[in-house]
Amino acid sequence: MKRSFILASVLVAASVAVAPHARAAQTHSATVCGRVDASPAYILRLQQSPRRLNIVMAESATDQVTTTVNLNGSFCFRHLTPDLYTVTAFPRAFASYSKPVMAVAGKTVRIYLDRRGE
Repeated sequence: MKRSFILASVLVAASVAVAPHARAAQTHSATVCGRVDASPAYILRLQQSPRRLNIVMAESATDQVTTTVNLNGSFCFRHLTPDLYTVTAFPRAFASYSKPVMAVAGKTVRIYLDRRGE
């Protein structure tokens, strides 16, 4: 019984000690959300392709992540390392859209991707 109490006390102390670190890690990550100027029909066609081409890629000097584009053109990258990224919609499809974006710790950066790169 005494061993169980000691083990429980150690586990509670360890979880309390880790919690502030976990909260700090969350505030040091960045979020980039946006929209791609493409018709739902085009996005659906990419989604249904054998290679699932309806993706957006965020690439920095040290990181590369992908997410899918919703039918309304929206996408979101969460828990990014703060850095300068090139965000590219449909990188493996015929027509891709790219734009640089600075991911800032603790912030959500909005981006709009269209054919002209505006």
